Amino acid sequence: MIDRKCRGKRVDNGEWVYGYYFCGSSNNTHWIHLLDESVGNPVVSVDPKTVGQSTGCKDKNGKEIYENSIGSYRTLGSLFTGPVVWCKINLTWVVEAIDGDGLRQRMFLAYVKDFEVHDNPKFPEVKK
Repeated sequence: MIDRKCRGKRVDNGEWVYGYYFCGSSNNTHWIHLLDESVGNPVVSVDPKTVGQSTGCKDKNGKEIYENSIGSYRTLGSLFTGPVVWCKINLTWVVEAIDGDGLRQRMFLAYVKDFEVHDNPKFPEVKK
């Protein structure tokens, strides 16, 4: 079974919520049906710019990785930081990362063993 779990930030308070995403066609409203239905109203309005699908992978600390999660990993002696995105060419999740020297790298998420998701990401300062 394919897991279509998503996350998004609530419109009313900016908190991350997790569940199943859907969009109203008539009024272009975006919602997530919460996984935890014990909260009262299990459907909340979310900012569509923050919605991301689960990749089905976890980072090195066991934290679930979602589309557009920002994270970092070390390779080639450098720390690379960037978002997780869907690659239409390879039909897989990739990290589009950059290091402090401006070196760009696209790495298959499945091959990045020490990927770590950041809650408050900071992209590296690129040396000029």
